[in-house]
Amino acid sequence: MLLKIKFDRKISIITIGALLEYYNFILFGLLVPYIFSGYETEKVSLALGYLIFATGYIARPFGGVLAGFISDYKGRKYGFSIIMIFSGVATILMGLVPYFSSFVLFFASFFILRIIQSIGYGGEIPNAVTILYEYDRNKKFLHTANVIFNATLGAIFAFATVYVISNIDKKYEMDKFLWRVPLIVSGVLTLVLFFLRTNHSNFLGRKKEEVGQINMFMKIIKSKIHLIFIGILMILPMAILNINNIFLPTYLSQHFAYNKSDITLIITMGLVFSLFCTISSGILLDKFNYKKLYPLVTSVLVSYIIYIVSYSGFKSFVTVILFNLIYNMYISFVIVMSLGLLSDLLSKEVRNTAIGFVYNVSFVIASLVPSISIELFKEFGEPLLIYYCFLFVIFISFISTMVYLNNYNENR
Repeated sequence: MLLKIKFDRKISIITIGALLEYYNFILFGLLVPYIFSGYETEKVSLALGYLIFATGYIARPFGGVLAGFISDYKGRKYGFSIIMIFSGVATILMGLVPYFSSFVLFFASFFILRIIQSIGYGGEIPNAVTILYEYDRNKKFLHTANVIFNATLGAIFAFATVYVISNIDKKYEMDKFLWRVPLIVSGVLTLVLFFLRTNHSNFLGRKKEEVGQINMFMKIIKSKIHLIFIGILMILPMAILNINNIFLPTYLSQHFAYNKSDITLIITMGLVFSLFCTISSGILLDKFNYKKLYPLVTSVLVSYIIYIVSYSGFKSFVTVILFNLIYNMYISFVIVMSLGLLSDLLSKEVRNTAIGFVYNVSFVIASLVPSISIELFKEFGEPLLIYYCFLFVIFISFISTMVYLNNYNENR
């Protein structure tokens, strides 16, 4: 059981890791055009650069399960702190990789470091959610919202960093150097956070003697595999909607002739707006009956989205702005709800491992959606296909969450 602590520096030490995770993870994807533009076969090198970005999603479940298992078996402080060394060191080394004469060697270096970085960050959010849940279950949604708030802030900082780099690059042509700076700095900050957590390890959760044994771990997982499946169905839609935010500028610019930079600005505005929505959602879900609040809020937001799109079908710029705001409001509310509910998924002996597995596997599956969407666009040529997919994803999220609330949800 967690010690009583103040909601200030110690809580920040728990949640700020989500900011660094999302910042570093998204930053690498945005920096690919800068990192891999130094070779003659630029198109091939860029394609392989994005392949490295994608491998990060595949590696994350291993990190989530590893950190979760260490946390459940050895104690929360071990799983939450030690694994940060992987991500911190790997991110620093990314910024120090030289431009080898052989592209194969350059590619292999980033490939290995990206996997190590992803393993390290795979356990960050699941560990934070678990520790804060065990600290105060009565505020589990607000604490979850705090974690998501920091993650969103990290995404905004990543976009802002690349925006600054792109503008400096045009003036000084420092594309072979400037991209290294944010990677090295963020890697160093990750290691600083590791030392801060180590020095405040007394508040990082259950002690070693309270942790379950391996045979109990395997027994619980095997008997509750259906809950793992339901958990994935709850988180997967939110992972899909989050990842689709990255590809929305390309989609709207191709099918509705909007300027990509304008759409990117709108999405950034939506992310900023979601910061307020995230904290508000946490407060509301803790204060009121979330089993009744969830279907009510979901119905209102989805009905409004259907009305907006049906009225003009993305042909109006105002429609795009309103859609994006409600879209991010919906994502904020449901991700806080779903991730908060994951804390109740299984008993304390395997809680961290279960959250780490469900959260990261959901994002692995979601990472495939953009490629599938592109093929569907080619096959059917329907401009509003992403909107129909959005409604389908919402339907899956709603049904799986209601099934969980009505049949399985309880404090374990």
